[in-house]
Amino acid sequence: MNMAGAAMVGTNCGRGIDAMVSAVGRMSILAGEGIPLSAFPNAGMPEMDGQRMIYPAQPGYMATRAREMIRNGVHLIGGCCGTAPAHIKEFRSALKIKPVRVRAGDVEIREEVPEDIIPEPRNGGFLESLQPGRLPIIAELDPPTHLDAEPVLAG
Repeated sequence: MNMAGAAMVGTNCGRGIDAMVSAVGRMSILAGEGIPLSAFPNAGMPEMDGQRMIYPAQPGYMATRAREMIRNGVHLIGGCCGTAPAHIKEFRSALKIKPVRVRAGDVEIREEVPEDIIPEPRNGGFLESLQPGRLPIIAELDPPTHLDAEPVLAG
């Protein structure tokens, strides 16, 4: 953790993958100081196609540029606007990431937590759950425009 208290520093959305690679390059000095970086680029600059917003960055191109960000200290990588399952699949392939399966027997469920316990400041559970040497990928899914979330969850 740095003196300002940040456990991780990152960039999100922005002006496409090329701008994100540039931003990460400028932040790489932090990685040299032991501060992990994150990057969640959008899939290119959006273009209007009728009533649809199109993000032109192809999955293979984004995955290639993701490798550059990893070399510059990114430990947490994913995608923002326009990033689709095909992009994440290409990230997994290009970065040689193996899927992680969690079994119900591996999860501890606590029934009660005493109210008088004040937790000490720490990283969030997500950061603590990261395995050394493993690169997590996170994707953002657009919320549905209706009340049926099943298609989004299936995606």
